[in-house]
Amino acid sequence: MGKQYSLMPYFSENFDELHENNAESVFEVQMHNGTGWLGDDMSDSWRWQEIGMFDGTGGAWWNLAPNKKTYNEFEQGDPRKYMTLWCDGGAKYTQVDGTVTDYAYWMAHLATNKDLYGTRKYCPDVQVSDFDDGINDRLMRYADVLLMYAECLNEAGDIEGAKTYINMVRTRANNIVPTEQPQLWYHSSKGTIPDVDGLLAENITINGVKMNSIKNIIEHERYVELCGEYDRYFDLLRWGMADETWLEPLKAIGWTKRAMYYPFPQVELDNNKQLTGNEMNNSN
Repeated sequence: MGKQYSLMPYFSENFDELHENNAESVFEVQMHNGTGWLGDDMSDSWRWQEIGMFDGTGGAWWNLAPNKKTYNEFEQGDPRKYMTLWCDGGAKYTQVDGTVTDYAYWMAHLATNKDLYGTRKYCPDVQVSDFDDGINDRLMRYADVLLMYAECLNEAGDIEGAKTYINMVRTRANNIVPTEQPQLWYHSSKGTIPDVDGLLAENITINGVKMNSIKNIIEHERYVELCGEYDRYFDLLRWGMADETWLEPLKAIGWTKRAMYYPFPQVELDNNKQLTGNEMNNSN
């Protein structure tokens, strides 16, 4: 691996304004939050308002909320859960009026489903008055590259090589995070998730999947490391797992296997009458 990129010391440094365009960022969208509706906003982020805090708290819209399966995917002692989700035992949130809220407050004010969670990743811990913010959107991180490389090595039969790159990501996840809210346990204590060999030895089952193979561990690790970064759906497509139980919430609102493929471009169908397209070319 080259030396142009490296993992940041703390997982959370990839999702704030203070560490934009850092050593782990391979490509990110540059955001700027100006002075309001008629100000100098340039590609400002609405992630907080769209998918951040629980419904019923601070005016968030909660258009995309992590479900119980996502919450359960994190191993016990993995600090990433609390840096990714607004959940029990996690960070506190300060509303624009200065009210400091916690999980008990959110549950007391939640308007809808208590089996869903808030998205803390990319979202400020303090409510922004004009709802948008200037946190850059990282489209690809070095951690993603390491896990893709581990997957390639595993498919090629280099099991030990794959473990090396998975462990790089898991080791970083255990780091003490002194920049976090001081009441959080990982502010002063290390995380406790094991390395790959330790996870294999535990032989635990997470969301119905046994952690007894490198492939299963890679699938798990990409889930928890990249949660909320728009990779999971495409991972499931690539692994041929999209039509399994993972997408039951989407199936309930009309998702079918035909959505696993992009349609043939109409210009190609027009140019080559031997092509017939696929199910996605059928608009019915």
